[in-house]
Amino acid sequence: MVIHASPAAALRKALAHATKQHDANVPFFELLPPEISAAMRAQAKPKKFALGQTLAEFNEVVSQLIVLETGEVEILSATGGRAVEVLRPGDCVGEASFLSGDSAAMVAKARTVATVLVLDRMGFDMVLLEHPALGIYLTRQLARQAARDNARLWSKLADGLSGHLGMMAMGDLVQTLHAGQKTGFLRIAQPGEPGEMYFEDGELRHVRVGARTGEIAFFELLERTEGSFSFQAGTRDLPKEELRGTMALLLDGLRRLDEIRRRAPAAPVAGG
Repeated sequence: MVIHASPAAALRKALAHATKQHDANVPFFELLPPEISAAMRAQAKPKKFALGQTLAEFNEVVSQLIVLETGEVEILSATGGRAVEVLRPGDCVGEASFLSGDSAAMVAKARTVATVLVLDRMGFDMVLLEHPALGIYLTRQLARQAARDNARLWSKLADGLSGHLGMMAMGDLVQTLHAGQKTGFLRIAQPGEPGEMYFEDGELRHVRVGARTGEIAFFELLERTEGSFSFQAGTRDLPKEELRGTMALLLDGLRRLDEIRRRAPAAPVAGG
């Protein structure tokens, strides 16, 4: 007599496998149990990309879950600068944007001729409904990606860091410098008036935008979504404002941003 595991027992087994430690270099698709990967293949459609063709565009939402089958894909910083990562078969492309609904902070281009599996939102929801453990695997995938991104940032932060606010939000930048207990000078360039922040062991000691200083200047810079930034490690002899703790200031600033977004008028509906 064959004894079948109950749905609850099957889910517990799948979750246990999904949450255990795995080699960080193992591609996402190889981590999935056969029944989940088979369900994804049943719902997905294959698609081919030529050398240099774009799979995910900067500042656009990735509307499908994309898994690389063959070939290689380059992840480029911001609007298509240098390659920061090379994806190989089994890796996901733009999964953070697909899952969150946020715009992609990178560009993905085929480094070679590449084939992918494309799973649209409806197909993804169907697989997730049948195999809830898929959500755990994807959460781990996002955590692994975040760890790789942080490792690249920390390697740069030893001396300096530069980039574009379209690639890294101001709030994330402040939090990264705070978490790393960095001492140095952060400059934010145009558009808008140039701004500056000075950190001492991760704590903000000085903020300026034009003639404005202190918390008012900080909240103004936190709203910036465009412009380049550069951080240079080292001490500076600068006037120090009376500022709250960096994390308290950041949380207050993010709350203010959320209120501004909620007050913003909704975009008009086409044809309405």
